[in-house]
Amino acid sequence: MGYPSSELSRTTALISDMDYQTQIANLQKTRSVVETIQQSTLKIYEDIQVARKNNEVVLNEASEARDVVEGLGNKNEK
Repeated sequence: MGYPSSELSRTTALISDMDYQTQIANLQKTRSVVETIQQSTLKIYEDIQVARKNNEVVLNEASEARDVVEGLGNKNEK
């Protein structure tokens, strides 16, 4: 009527093994996604650093241009 005990144990072991393998596969996928996120985050931080440096350069150039314009204005007043 039912399954022999050894057959049931073997089937249970196979199911457990498949569950274990599925969990491993899911963990590997999760790890891959986390690594991709880490790399992307690092790239974003690097881009932010470049943008800050570029912003500093633009501000310095704007300050120099303002000084030149003010200097020209002072020459014209004389």
